[in-house]
Amino acid sequence: MLKIKFTLQKTFPFPEATLWNSLIDLKSHEAWIPLTKITLEPLNPKTFTATTGFGKISFDDNMTILLSDDKNYQILLEKTGPLLYGSAGFNLKKINHSITLLTWYEDIYIPSLSALSFLSPIMNLLGRLAFTHSLRKLSKYLSA
Repeated sequence: MLKIKFTLQKTFPFPEATLWNSLIDLKSHEAWIPLTKITLEPLNPKTFTATTGFGKISFDDNMTILLSDDKNYQILLEKTGPLLYGSAGFNLKKINHSITLLTWYEDIYIPSLSALSFLSPIMNLLGRLAFTHSLRKLSKYLSA
C-alpha cells in the first residue's frame, strides 16, 4: 500500500488565536494551498472535500473533522476516500505572546496504488515539500 506520512513544524509571528481562526476557516485554505478548492457539506458541517488539481486532472480528498478543540488549538481529521484514506491534523503551541508553533501531520494511504508502495519515500518527500510551501503561503496570507 502506498503510504504518505510526515510531520512539519513551523513558527508563525502571530498569537495562537489568529493562526487558529485562519486554519479553521476551511474556505481560506483555497488562498494558501495551491490548486485546491474547498467544498463544505451544508448538511454536515464536520464534513468537507478538498479538490486538488486543475480541470480533469484532479482528485477529491473527502474529510471529516473528528476533533476540533479550540481550547487546546487542536484538529484531527479523518480522510475518507475515494483516493486518500487515513488521518491528518494540526496543533498549535504558544511560544510567547506573539509567536506560535504549528505542528501539522499527515498519515495517509492510497489503497488503489498498492503496487506502487516502493514510491512511499518519494511521496513522503513530495508531501512534505508541498505542505512546506503551503505553510509559507499561509504566513504571507496572514501578513497581508
